Amino acid sequence: MLDSHGRNIHKLRISVTESCQLKCSYCMPEHPNFPKNEEYLSIDEIIYLVAKLADLGGIDQVRLTGGEPLLRKGVGKLISILKKIGIPFVGLTTNALLLEQRVDQLHSYGVDAINVSLDTLNPERFSRMCKQTGLQRVLGGIKAARDLDIPVKTNTVLIRGENDDEIIPIIKYANEIGVMPRFLELMSIGSGNDQHHYRHVSYLEVLKKVERELGTVTIIPVPCDSTAMLYQVGELRFGIIASENKPFCQDCSRLRLSAKGLLFGCLMNSDGFDTREYIRSLEFDEENFVRFLAQVISTKPLERIIGSENRMNILGG
Repeated sequence: MLDSHGRNIHKLRISVTESCQLKCSYCMPEHPNFPKNEEYLSIDEIIYLVAKLADLGGIDQVRLTGGEPLLRKGVGKLISILKKIGIPFVGLTTNALLLEQRVDQLHSYGVDAINVSLDTLNPERFSRMCKQTGLQRVLGGIKAARDLDIPVKTNTVLIRGENDDEIIPIIKYANEIGVMPRFLELMSIGSGNDQHHYRHVSYLEVLKKVERELGTVTIIPVPCDSTAMLYQVGELRFGIIASENKPFCQDCSRLRLSAKGLLFGCLMNSDGFDTREYIRSLEFDEENFVRFLAQVISTKPLERIIGSENRMNILGG
């Protein structure tokens, strides 16, 4: 579906749960209250909605997020049926604590790619940053996915004074095992708002550090609606998602669906649009739904919204 600015809105990020085993400071409050399962859209309702979004809105790429999507019962069924109804690409973003034991199943269901949150390679630092042990399980999950030839990207949220000294080690580790490492600027959203002004690391700092330690960096071309800028230095590749300093709003092609069924035009929008009246209606009204979609898409900004009270675990990273 094209918006009034000519952007082709064809990608959907679905948060299937707000729950997560980790409590990363930029994502989760210290004492979160997670909704009850009955407050979420059911798996069948998500499938029904995606089918309508594909048919009437042109959605052809879906990524399942959270929270931690592997905590949601039925996520494998969801992947399988989304593929069967004709969604060409279904990806998953995970903290990978459960990935090693679930990856064979995910592979059989047809998952196309997996993104893994990996903020550090240091076990003690992992425990401190995530309020949980388990780094070896994360690394084991990444390896298991690669052993099945599932494309994997790692997402590292850079936090000044915490993990910004691991840029080079993470690049080398990821490239060695055939994974694309990506570094994310800390966003001014949710819990990240309080620490943004003194812990934010800009993409220019990343590039300078890489050039200083590894050599000249060259740019790898990417599609205009890509979230990440890609680079190469020698034989090593890496990406940067510079949402704060080099936003991609003017080319953004995504909608976001919360686990409770709210559809957002942008991660930074304060309010979403409730899809449940369409999902649970006895008689689906296509014309009204298309108008509803147009209303959601009209909230997509052309320029970066500065600051949001949304939490990452509600709308997905």
